[in-house]
Amino acid sequence: MAKASLARDVAAVAHGETLSCLWEGVDRDKCYWLEFMRWCLFLYLTHPRRTYNDLNQYPVFPWVLTNYESNELDLSLPSNYRDLSKEPFTTMFLALQGGKFDHPNRLFSSVSLSWKNCQRDTSDVKELIPEFFFLPEMLMNTNRYRLGQQEDGTAVGDIELPPWCSSPEEFVRINRMALESEFVSCQLHQWIDLIFGYKQRGPEAVRATNVFYYLTYEGSVDMDTITDPVMKEAIENQIRNFGQTPSQLLMEPHPPRSSAMHLSPMMFSSIPDDVCMTMKFVSNSPVCHISANTYPQLPLPSVVTVTTSQQFAVNRWNSTYAATVQSPSYAETPQTPTANLPLSMDPILSQTGNNSNPTLRRHLGDNFSQKLRIRSNCFVTTVDSRFLVACGFWDNSFRVFSTETAKIVQIVFGHYGVVTCLSRSECNITSDCYIASGSADCTVLLWHWNARTQTIVGEGEVPTPRATLTGHEQPVTSVVISAELGLVVSGSQNGPVLVHTTFGDLLRSLEAPSGFLSPENIAMSREGVIVVNYERGHIAAFTINGKRLRQESHNDNLQASCETD
Repeated sequence: MAKASLARDVAAVAHGETLSCLWEGVDRDKCYWLEFMRWCLFLYLTHPRRTYNDLNQYPVFPWVLTNYESNELDLSLPSNYRDLSKEPFTTMFLALQGGKFDHPNRLFSSVSLSWKNCQRDTSDVKELIPEFFFLPEMLMNTNRYRLGQQEDGTAVGDIELPPWCSSPEEFVRINRMALESEFVSCQLHQWIDLIFGYKQRGPEAVRATNVFYYLTYEGSVDMDTITDPVMKEAIENQIRNFGQTPSQLLMEPHPPRSSAMHLSPMMFSSIPDDVCMTMKFVSNSPVCHISANTYPQLPLPSVVTVTTSQQFAVNRWNSTYAATVQSPSYAETPQTPTANLPLSMDPILSQTGNNSNPTLRRHLGDNFSQKLRIRSNCFVTTVDSRFLVACGFWDNSFRVFSTETAKIVQIVFGHYGVVTCLSRSECNITSDCYIASGSADCTVLLWHWNARTQTIVGEGEVPTPRATLTGHEQPVTSVVISAELGLVVSGSQNGPVLVHTTFGDLLRSLEAPSGFLSPENIAMSREGVIVVNYERGHIAAFTINGKRLRQESHNDNLQASCETD
């Protein structure tokens, strides 16, 4: 879905919408914007483009940090960031060097040393590649290739990291945090001017000290007109070994991005230590699911709750709430949104529960399977909180309910066993998303939620799954999906945790530590960190490539979990 959103934005440019309109004031992260700039090159079909398949035209990202020597890194200090207004994998590498690794002294061996060389050596004009912000494995010599020794006798192996990080995963996480910071956001447009914009060529490039060898520029030489084979080979070798400057997209200064301070003031405010509000439900049924869709841009920001008695409620979120509450507020009756309370209790919750009208009680029905324990991952809501999707019904279906009327708007069949868990992906620009369903039939199905029709769609009128994910030998107990990463992670009873693509391909199995049994809850961050909650209080964290980062055990009865950005 994130790729679909990216394609829609690129299509908007193709139909005349300016790049600046999509940049200014839009809540996009910097990785998205830089990738978007790269895809915009595809509009120029007659020109070279940046691609992961060509080392000479590889996607380019900026160095954003300057401190690679301190033991700790404070991302709130401007001095740790680069001034972006100033210039600055194995098979492919072997192909570039004629089947051999380069001289050890020329190999990338240290982040700090590479940064210093870029600052001091006029012949070293490297920027970063996208993998510096999402792929920690690129910093490890996992296959233990013999890369030789440098002049001082140091063997070339894993990349030497800055002292402020203890692992490649931590380096990538902090580097990504720096890229997404306000310090970079407020000046990234200046780097875009240098790499993609009006300072790339001509007098502005000269004034910005941003001039490179002429053969690196697009269109500087017509290879078809060169008849001398020696000259032609020399030019090809120059281009092959030193790369190419990106296509020039902008002829005028790129506009600065609006500050995120205007978008979400609470993002930068301190979180109060005290509980700011407590809601007491009249019903004594425990709350088993909470879904918070509180984005200010939504027409009805709210927090949806579901109890073990299958009753749900829509609690209004007060968008003007400021995190300045000094003492808890105790709400036993419906509240009117004020500047002091973040939530307004759903009026339905104040009823005694003896009302026989299921619409007024917002009840999901009584036909749930008695063999399934109702948990948090039995429910998901759409991004606008208008629809609640629930599973666990005895007829092997999952159902879509309107949160306004409590009526069933769609019943979806596809599994041969009771549907045991659900997960919703991120939404694209049209609010479409994926919904993944796991079942006692040992499969996971992938569905497409269409926000325009407000239904799960298929090839015809009947909903059909987009992909079927197999590999489990026991009932699926938990599932999580990320459209942005293109991954589905699922766990089964007394079985493994499997990682699939959204196309249905099985990538790998995450090996649980000894004594860690059935996975009950799975959460996944945007950076690809997978946290698995096993039964009996065991937790383990993995990378998407299967490396176990950490494991813990505790005595709490953990019911649900999520990862923040």
